[in-house]
Amino acid sequence: MREDSLNKLSSKLTSNTAVLSLLFLWLSITAYFRPLLLPDEGRYAGVVLEMLQQGNWLTPTLNGMPFFHKPPLLYWIDMVVMSIFGVNELTARSASILGAWLCGATVFIMLRRWQGVQAGLAAVMVLATCPLFYLAAQFDNHDMLVAGLISMAILCFARFTEEGAAARRYWLWSAYALCALAVLTKGLIGVVIPAMVIGPWLLYQRRWSSLRKLFDLPAIGIFLVICLPWFVLMQWRYADFFHYFFIRQQWQRYSETLFNNTQPVWFFLAVLPLLTLPWSIVAPAALRRAWRERSPLQLLFLWWLMATLLFFSLMKSKLVGYILPAVTPWAILIALWVCQRPYRLRLSAVAAVLCVAMALWAARNVPEGHRVVATMLQQQMTPHSKVVFIGDYFYDIPFYARLHQPIIVLEDWQSPEVEIVDNWRQELKHAANFDPQRGADRLIETQHIDSLACMKTDLWFVVQQGMAVTHPELFALHKLYAKDDVELYLSKSTERACAGGQGAPSSAILGNSVISHPRPARRYGSAPPARS
Repeated sequence: MREDSLNKLSSKLTSNTAVLSLLFLWLSITAYFRPLLLPDEGRYAGVVLEMLQQGNWLTPTLNGMPFFHKPPLLYWIDMVVMSIFGVNELTARSASILGAWLCGATVFIMLRRWQGVQAGLAAVMVLATCPLFYLAAQFDNHDMLVAGLISMAILCFARFTEEGAAARRYWLWSAYALCALAVLTKGLIGVVIPAMVIGPWLLYQRRWSSLRKLFDLPAIGIFLVICLPWFVLMQWRYADFFHYFFIRQQWQRYSETLFNNTQPVWFFLAVLPLLTLPWSIVAPAALRRAWRERSPLQLLFLWWLMATLLFFSLMKSKLVGYILPAVTPWAILIALWVCQRPYRLRLSAVAAVLCVAMALWAARNVPEGHRVVATMLQQQMTPHSKVVFIGDYFYDIPFYARLHQPIIVLEDWQSPEVEIVDNWRQELKHAANFDPQRGADRLIETQHIDSLACMKTDLWFVVQQGMAVTHPELFALHKLYAKDDVELYLSKSTERACAGGQGAPSSAILGNSVISHPRPARRYGSAPPARS
């Protein structure tokens, strides 16, 4: 009897290991084939590399200045993987691959328990071969990781509410811990979406006991212990952090049109079926069946899909990756319908080929970025050289060039457009306002470019094509590269003419300018108040 039990356990573990190993291989196999896409992947990979080089595990930085668009969990994961396996495109995408793999593994395990092995296999197969899910797993931003954690949290909440489930409380604690990690990935949606899904689902079924048990003090304590310390520490260090992160980057980005990517309310209703082909072809039949039967689980997946679509459709600023938390229930509902259909393997083969084809097409056709310029900088710069960006912030250059020195960025920083347009200028300006001293050294008004001529080091100018270097006579520029959207110039310290005798730029730059907002008495760059 004991031997039979061990054999069954060994067989089960082997089966699980095989499925989950194949899933990981599938999600990561083409992640190394293409350069970092701009701006997102270059930005976040650069933040990770900066933190790793500085040994700074707490404050995300952009060009050495605090960067609080997103919390740090993605950066932490990528930092760990980079420190072990080296700095490259694959390790830069490790957090997204991990989020997708954990999501697929949880879907497989839960569906196998609830609906049987065939349903579990079908669910992970459909999910992993949805092009949107597959490509998001290989894209370095926060969307896939937070979607995976949200999906895992909802499934753990559902497991907790099962009648007679063993160790129910541990599933609840796991769900709260996953919500906390999701908040550390992208903010409040990490807890808002699971609450929007589980709460109404239990209310509709009048499961008052399960609803009451959700408010478990140890579970709430676990949530706070995991996610609260980082936010409190940042507020302690930077007086206006809470306002900037929760009001500007969370609430205003959701509710106002101050940011890019404004799309109509039906945007995600078109994106979801289009980017989950060919599975979305059978989605109408799958949805009709789920609504007709309306079992508790089917109701959960239907409501999860509807609530997520509604939440993000009401958002003013929309990006394709935002809808990833809805892909999980969408894939599960489709899988429950196709798992007994004889053509499911043909559909999965078509879907897999489409995923790989899209990944390979992207590897061949997306812009190369600025790796050539970065390689030239890496090979020819001396440790004391300075890099100057004009006309753009070339996010991928610090990553590919492995720059340790901060970059000087020339721009009209006092222009009202900086606060109006949601782009690299605004990101750097906001970062500088949290650290005015570093901002003063790195963000320089274009009209004061002549102050650079007196710096006693070589200057490497990376210039957006079509932009001019003002006062070129001061710099004795050597043009080394010009292609596509970028030009590279070298100005040797021994060949420059210093006009005015000033050293490194100081007062003629950005200095202590602040971002205007409804509370002018406080500014992002102010020193933290004294603490007892």
